[in-house]
Amino acid sequence: DLESGLKATFEWYKENEAWWRPRKAATEAKYATLGR
Repeated sequence: DLESGLKATFEWYKENEAWWRPRKAATEAKYATLGR
């Protein structure tokens, strides 16, 4: 169901921060240079 799927997704992101954090930082830096 939706609730258990969302919970699993949130848990994955919490457990894999080393994977997504650098990508998020790079994306935010790119938007900052664009003035957004």
